[in-house]
Amino acid sequence: MIMDVKQVGPFRPDEVSERLNRRWKEIGLVKKIRQLNEGGKKFYYIDGPPYANAPPHIGHALTRTMRETILKYKQMGGFNVWAQPGFDTHGLPVEVVVQDKLRLKTNEDIEKYGVEKFNEECRKHALSSFGDWTKFYETYGSMATWGLDDPYLTYKNDYISSSWLFFKKAKEKGMIYRGKKSVPWCPKCGTSLSAHEASQEYKDIEDIGIYMKFPAVGQENAYFFVWTTTPWTLPGNVAIAVNPKYNYSWVDLKWKGKDETWVMAEDLVPKLMAKMKIDAYLVSTSFPNEGSDLAIGKLDVIDISDPANPRRVGGYEARGRALGVAVADGYAFLAGIRTENFGGDAVPDVLQSLTIIDVRDPVNPRRVGGSDTRYGARAVAVSGSHAYVTDSWRGIQVFDISDPAAPTRIWRHTIGGACNGLAILGQNVLV
Repeated sequence: MIMDVKQVGPFRPDEVSERLNRRWKEIGLVKKIRQLNEGGKKFYYIDGPPYANAPPHIGHALTRTMRETILKYKQMGGFNVWAQPGFDTHGLPVEVVVQDKLRLKTNEDIEKYGVEKFNEECRKHALSSFGDWTKFYETYGSMATWGLDDPYLTYKNDYISSSWLFFKKAKEKGMIYRGKKSVPWCPKCGTSLSAHEASQEYKDIEDIGIYMKFPAVGQENAYFFVWTTTPWTLPGNVAIAVNPKYNYSWVDLKWKGKDETWVMAEDLVPKLMAKMKIDAYLVSTSFPNEGSDLAIGKLDVIDISDPANPRRVGGYEARGRALGVAVADGYAFLAGIRTENFGGDAVPDVLQSLTIIDVRDPVNPRRVGGSDTRYGARAVAVSGSHAYVTDSWRGIQVFDISDPAAPTRIWRHTIGGACNGLAILGQNVLV
């Protein structure tokens, strides 16, 4: 079978749209649709108003597509659809443009120009693109065209009075209260800004940040190293924040000819040393975060009666980090760093700077005493009734352990550098 195929030419959507809109106007389609559903159940739609001082853009086309889908669905279902268009004519977007156009820099300039004259110019500018919106709605086949002969305009008294009526009714029902809140503020306009107005002025910029050293209490030349992008808050600063998810290091270095110790995030040490142009430094210790496996201090008791086959016979665990151990007269002396708020109940207690464990029953070692300092501890040695402990702040401490259940610190001395270990030789302590 042979068929003749008629060529109709290329599709020109603009021409089709124009022809359809012309046809709708000729037959009064909008009027006929409204009359068709006059007795139906009412469905109200009030347009969230766009500004009419600029032409519509693709974003408006997108949102109108979604709205028109609902409205036409309701209309085809027999609803008497009341589609009310409107335009926002208030706010700084209008006033600022007019102010720039008239070269008025301040509110005082507006008053000199004349407030009423300025308002009139704003009203003219507010509707400067009303014709563009009318054409957009008609070309789009929007049901908003049904009310374009009487759109609501936010600067008109009938709209303003309805807004006041809403607040009056809300107040009568106890739905409004007086309070305070932080709002964006425009110093030029002397008024608060809406969230939309404020967001229009945001942009990414490179701003200054500063580093500070907060001195550690009771420690000479020891500092917490802090960075901030809000230096104006420093006069009211009352605390330093640390993150429990990170480890922190004590870094020994020389700064401007002086020996100092800086406390900073462990992962940032190499980066900050490079930034501060410090080539020689020593990371003397790291304070583990609460969730780290390293934050469990352990003491294992190993039976070495058969050196070829050592075996674990008992142990002790505590929240913290054990860094040194010494044994004397049936007791184990642990040096470590305490971690608070460890979480969970898996470990029985908290490791102190000096923790004393009774290991006379190797199978069931038990804690009998301990002593805390703000410095933490790294190594320990025992001689007679004294325990010698090095701490994280380049110091050595001496404890009286004649009563293992109540060790007492009796002396502390700051030494010249980081100390990772110590030993006792006769009457001397080697660090």
